[in-house]
Amino acid sequence: LGEEDLAVLQAPQVTWVAGKRALSGLDAGVTFELAEAQSQDREVPSFRLPAGFAAGVPALAGASGDSAVKFVTASHNLGTDVAGSYTLSLWDSSSNVPLEVTSLPANVDISIPFDTASLSPADQAEFAAGAVRCLHWVGVVPSGDPTLPNSPWSTEGCRLQSISTSFDDTGTPVSTRGSAVCTCDHLTTFSLAFGNPPVRFGPTTPSFGDVFQAESGTPVTFPVVGQSETSGAVTVTVSWDAAALAAASFDQPTVVPSTVGLCTSGTLPCPLYESASTFTWTPSAPGDYALTLNLLSGGSLVESRSVSVRVLFCEHFMTTGQTLRDVASLFQTTWQALFAINPQISNPRAVVPADSGRAWDCTQMGCVLSTAATAGVRMRVGKIVVVGDNETIAELVQATGSSMTQLVRHNMRRLKTISANVYDIVPPGQTRSVEHNVSYAGQELCMISSMSDGCFLA
Repeated sequence: LGEEDLAVLQAPQVTWVAGKRALSGLDAGVTFELAEAQSQDREVPSFRLPAGFAAGVPALAGASGDSAVKFVTASHNLGTDVAGSYTLSLWDSSSNVPLEVTSLPANVDISIPFDTASLSPADQAEFAAGAVRCLHWVGVVPSGDPTLPNSPWSTEGCRLQSISTSFDDTGTPVSTRGSAVCTCDHLTTFSLAFGNPPVRFGPTTPSFGDVFQAESGTPVTFPVVGQSETSGAVTVTVSWDAAALAAASFDQPTVVPSTVGLCTSGTLPCPLYESASTFTWTPSAPGDYALTLNLLSGGSLVESRSVSVRVLFCEHFMTTGQTLRDVASLFQTTWQALFAINPQISNPRAVVPADSGRAWDCTQMGCVLSTAATAGVRMRVGKIVVVGDNETIAELVQATGSSMTQLVRHNMRRLKTISANVYDIVPPGQTRSVEHNVSYAGQELCMISSMSDGCFLA
């Protein structure tokens, strides 16, 4: 912990560590490492508190910023076959009384070292692939967790966030050792267990934090699959902000069931039942939109996953290592034009955004997992113009130095069609006619051009 008043209290098979922190020092988030629990063959367990922790905990409401609280951590042998267990609790520093923390402003992350040497090679491979359960100690049997009917542990309120492998002194990965990061909505004692829960999301379901990137007018579609080892009803749903998505849609979001309680093997006794639905949405307005994937068993919520849809209109997201020349080639323009309309980019040769998770690229053919991490820099690739009352699209294309190909490619759902692949656009030099009678007055269109002068930028 690093504080001068650090106190280490030893008891059989348990190490307690206490350290004081001022409330004002918790605003930016704090990480506690349990160095005393480190062993030669395991990494250091740690807890990371969310930013704004003090302001979001009701037990600390009204306390001054210079008030001190005491965080008590522990490492002990309550754990499972693959990991020890670690405790984080909050105490009043003046009275030395534990505080009841009923809610947190955001989840606390716990990095738990593991050692799967006692598992079979097949089980070790499953563990590395994500067959891990984050547990917290309840202390009574049953714990109330329907997936752990005869255990004092529970998975409720905790989920697995990531798994990383350790390296030996030569830099070689050690497949049986590493750390798993669990994220939980409360403070208690935490550990890990091997194995998939009996009710779980299927492997084709998007992971927590996934980002689906799509241009305006491009459908976003993905499966949501629930699996159960018993014949009990398992269902999957998707929820969202109905008002936000309704105002930002070419086609409203839908969730269509495809299978319900289907035996995956086709033989009895059935080892696994599956229910699946498909989410589809065609967005119009640019922005970031949140979705929640829900897994239910017998009508009770078992797990939720948050994903998001990032809608681009006249924009691009830079990926790590890309240059403006790379982006210019994708949009058939010049790096000078991109540099001129993106004053936030100080280096025209390269932009290195922050990585933030898995990304899915969505096209008219569907959504596929990208090989690049989710980019962290949003940039303009053209100008959004509003068609005037007496303007034709052909005149706008000519005035901005764009092309009909660029116009159609980046405004597909904003342009009307006469027939398949034939757009209702008045040809250059002509006026509206019986054949081309659609007015685009007031419509927003993306114009991509190689021009970088003040006329185009205005």
